[in-house]
Amino acid sequence: MTTTKLYCFGDSWGAGAELQRGQHPFVHWFAKELDLPYFNLSKEGSSLGIILHTIIKNASKIKATDTVLIVVPPDTRWYDENAEQGFYSVQNWQRDDYFKFLNNKTLEWFTITIDLLS
Repeated sequence: MTTTKLYCFGDSWGAGAELQRGQHPFVHWFAKELDLPYFNLSKEGSSLGIILHTIIKNASKIKATDTVLIVVPPDTRWYDENAEQGFYSVQNWQRDDYFKFLNNKTLEWFTITIDLLS
């Protein structure tokens, strides 16, 4: 089966967030090597949950002949949801936002979330 398109889902590394103008993220070079069109749906700051949500939202576009690359974030990022932003990542270095996020969570929330991700 021949690959027809390349999709990349991930965080800032997949998005190429710290590259200089004119530089390209790794998926560009991967696609160029394979001579494929690509769709980079990576977004800076994404948690694993946000990445999975993005994959699910785009699943109907992905065909059996396409290749999918997924960048799994190496650090701990939680995600939350609100009316303005929908799903969004909360990172522990965002101290005020992180503590606000933790404020209404019980031990049960973390246990269920970890079970779902395992």
